[in-house]
Amino acid sequence: MADFALDQDDADEAEQERDGRILDRVRAGLAEHFDTVVIMVTRYRQDGVTVAADRASGNWYARMGQVREWLLKTDEQSRREVHAEDD
Repeated sequence: MADFALDQDDADEAEQERDGRILDRVRAGLAEHFDTVVIMVTRYRQDGVTVAADRASGNWYARMGQVREWLLKTDEQSRREVHAEDD
């Protein structure tokens, strides 16, 4: 797992701070207009490491339900596409 910095544990501090400021600004802007916000991002760095970061706000249960629903819909859509290709 050396090639993936989950939550930026392996990313340098300046990069983490910059990413955090960007995500906080975007999250705050969205939160002015929406009840819940979930942001998940990744970046593939030149050193071969994929860095992940996230921010969220609003009701935890609503956010978890939204993420779960998105996963289920995406999974079902992918299954249908694969099945359609097999026909």
